[in-house]
Amino acid sequence: MMETEKNQDFEITIISERGCENIASKDIKERYKLDVTNQGDSFIDLNASEEKIYDLIYTSQISKRILLKLANGEFDGTIQDLKNNVFEKINQRNISEINEKKIRCVCERKGTHEFNSVEAETEIASIIKQKTNSTIDLKTPEIKLFLNIIDKKYALGIDISGIDLSKRQYKVFNNPNSMKGTLAYSLLIFAGMKKNSVITDPFSLSGIIPIESALYQSEMPVNFYEKNIRISNLKSLNQERFEKIRKELDKKTSNNIKGKIYSIDASFNNIAAQKKNAKIAGIEKCILFSRNKPEDIDLKLSDTKVDIIASRIMEPSKNLNEKKVEKIYDEFLKNSKNISKKNTTFAFLVRKPELLIRKAEEHGYLLTESIDVYQGEEKIKMLKLILTDKTKKVLEEKK
Repeated sequence: MMETEKNQDFEITIISERGCENIASKDIKERYKLDVTNQGDSFIDLNASEEKIYDLIYTSQISKRILLKLANGEFDGTIQDLKNNVFEKINQRNISEINEKKIRCVCERKGTHEFNSVEAETEIASIIKQKTNSTIDLKTPEIKLFLNIIDKKYALGIDISGIDLSKRQYKVFNNPNSMKGTLAYSLLIFAGMKKNSVITDPFSLSGIIPIESALYQSEMPVNFYEKNIRISNLKSLNQERFEKIRKELDKKTSNNIKGKIYSIDASFNNIAAQKKNAKIAGIEKCILFSRNKPEDIDLKLSDTKVDIIASRIMEPSKNLNEKKVEKIYDEFLKNSKNISKKNTTFAFLVRKPELLIRKAEEHGYLLTESIDVYQGEEKIKMLKLILTDKTKKVLEEKK
């Protein structure tokens, strides 16, 4: 796994947002031309060259962590079985590059277990220490291990960049209802975003969906302003080669995108915040900002036909009663038809989708896909709807 000949591929594991594994596989195949070899709960495995790994670290908008694969699998939920499983799989690998290095293990854990994350970190680091004669160092490690546990499944590897790649430098002016950049990008890939897509978010809050779309369409590396990327201290990986790839990718960036991106929100404060965020991201010229009510979407885009309407759509809450939301849904869904193409895709993130689905069906929309995704511990529905002549015919037949 470690001492790889030049130009030979590495086995890597990409940690994605939970529930977005299929979307991650699709994105990695289409954007990076890499085939996924294995898929699990919040991770995918694949083989990639050193150059592709650096490309992924610098530009991937769907990855939380990129690891040199050590082990993944299932265990019975106990720390002892986790140790046994990891030990067995580690013994099948050549990890001599870690010999006599200072190491640390970080664990991200979801689910109920008899052990906590610190116990898991300690036990797994001890296994690696025994095999490699390395030293556990929590403050100044040369090698960072990352252990991802979801219920009774796990993935373990060497964290190549050593940082959480899902964090966004541009998210300075935030909104309590905003989503993570990785989740926003996943929604766009779920909706079928292409480099020339016309995209609008009518409930754009702090602008995360439009910004992620603009980063993709302009080929602006999502980590362009991240200065703390330090490649793992291994013979087979190299900081200087990473910096070279980084400079080559920077040259591809362009503000002259082929599609159009519209960011719409009813709040003046939200529009002001997202403009600042987009400027920090370096892509403010790629987005058209507008303060409008989402239900008046057709007035703003009267001369435009969009490919994708994607949003973390509003829903009933303590401060927003169901009747008011229902009225907004009615107007928004009715008026969206005026800016839709024959095969426009509507993609939404919503905690409780029942009201939205009911109103969408009343207006002739057909739900084509629904999946459960997570932001942290919170489960959210990701919905895809379409409105076409074929859809109308199906709905008429149902009546």
